[in-house]
Amino acid sequence: MSKKIAPIFQKIFGRDFSDTPFLDIMLLSYDELEELVADSEIINLDYKFSIKSNRKIKGNRSVSIKDYLINNVYNAISKDSQRKKILSITHLSVCPYCNRNFMNSSNNKNTCELDHFWKKSQFPIFAASFYNLIPSCPSCNRNKGTETFLLSPYNVNISSNQRLRFSWYPLDGDFLFNHNSIYITSKTHKDFKTDFDLLDLHNLYQIHSDLVLDAILKKIFIPEHYLNEINNIIPLSDSDINRLFTGVYTAEKDYYRRPLSKLISDVYVELNNLER
Repeated sequence: MSKKIAPIFQKIFGRDFSDTPFLDIMLLSYDELEELVADSEIINLDYKFSIKSNRKIKGNRSVSIKDYLINNVYNAISKDSQRKKILSITHLSVCPYCNRNFMNSSNNKNTCELDHFWKKSQFPIFAASFYNLIPSCPSCNRNKGTETFLLSPYNVNISSNQRLRFSWYPLDGDFLFNHNSIYITSKTHKDFKTDFDLLDLHNLYQIHSDLVLDAILKKIFIPEHYLNEINNIIPLSDSDINRLFTGVYTAEKDYYRRPLSKLISDVYVELNNLER
């Protein structure tokens, strides 16, 4: 089967494929996918070819490329046990879209879903491509639905700190006693603005104003030498000290390890408790 269908893929991608072309498509890099989805040949690709004969399908006598990729390959890797493996490969613990929710997965139950960054209805040929499958929390996957996002979590050209920056301001003079008087603001990269709005993250983040208040109170009431004294007892790295004080991972490369790391890190930077 694969040797017969390979010429189609070779024509599309402009290079030779192995004798396992579907696997080659699954392993395309993010940069390759980003380039290909802008190609008119991919956008207008006719999927009504038999995976057995390479010929145009007439009636329902054979399985098409589209049906095979979605109904066989993608459905196989989207099972709970396979999602667990994908999470393990990516090392993600927190949803990369929102940085609010843990993603847990076992062989039987999980809170991780696989979002198609590029819609499988429009690009079924990439329905099972690793870098088109974004592990995400159920909330983000539902909010995104079939909408088109502009900035993939796999796009390394724009860092997390460039995508989004949080801040806050008091709504009333009682904000030190009432976290509801704290308003969380955000500044987004132009390519992330649409995604941020579609996920309704501005409103969703307002429920975390209590954590902002915690950071403010720590700044006021915990002396700067407090952690240094702990460090004299138990030698800690700078990252360990920051995590102990803030409760989150404060290095950009580690935001994915604990929910709300981005928000809390930004607040502490603004309060001058961390350097970036």
